[in-house]
Amino acid sequence: MRKAKIIFSIQKLEVWTKTKKVVDGVSFNIKSGELHVLMGPNGSGKSSLTLALAGDPRYIVKKGKVFLGTKNILKLNPEDRAKEGLFLAFQHPVSLPGVSLVNFLRLANNAINKEHMPLLVWRKHLTGMLEKAGLSENFVDRDVNVGFSGGEQRRVELATLVTLRPRVALLDEIDSGLDVDGLKYTAKIIENMRRQGTAFILITHTTRLLKYLAPNKVYVLKAGKIISGGGNELLTKIDKEGFKNIRVFKDTRNKKS
Repeated sequence: MRKAKIIFSIQKLEVWTKTKKVVDGVSFNIKSGELHVLMGPNGSGKSSLTLALAGDPRYIVKKGKVFLGTKNILKLNPEDRAKEGLFLAFQHPVSLPGVSLVNFLRLANNAINKEHMPLLVWRKHLTGMLEKAGLSENFVDRDVNVGFSGGEQRRVELATLVTLRPRVALLDEIDSGLDVDGLKYTAKIIENMRRQGTAFILITHTTRLLKYLAPNKVYVLKAGKIISGGGNELLTKIDKEGFKNIRVFKDTRNKKS
């Protein structure tokens, strides 16, 4: 069996807003097919990190490098980062009145993937994806996220994720608003895509979704820094005690090999 290669490398990343440092020296590497989990209290820098990685102009990278494959993506605009295979599922998805889901995702697919399907074929393909996500066929023609419940927004994001087939997926609280069936479906999608080589960074406040997943690494962020790293033993501690008693230590298991 071929050894998985490092597909995504974050190196000593320092990120600021206009007035505040929000990410402070974060470093870790992810191999193809791995799942890394970022946890921590509100305001710890988790969402700021993912938005900076995706190229949100509100977040300024002062130091560090981020490699997707062999390319430093910090030099790329958000659209080109997506073309390189980076996907972000937003914590608060944007509504797009007047833009149907079928047209929006077709444009996104055509911009990122080489395979361009005719409209009717694409429509059938998307309908199947949405039905697998537990959404009815009429969502195809609805405006993006307009009037969608939180759970429906998450299911649309999962269908988008499967459609675009990224190399690295950043999932910011993808478990928010999901019932037990939704959590199980989300976990199934993630594990299936991991087997195909997609690497995941999952941000969550709770261990609800993680009960159905097998993460490679778990990190705790506070004040923009990784203060702890581990595996299932860390998840168990967080589940029982929360974040208050997490001790600061250096996780050495993520060095390049």
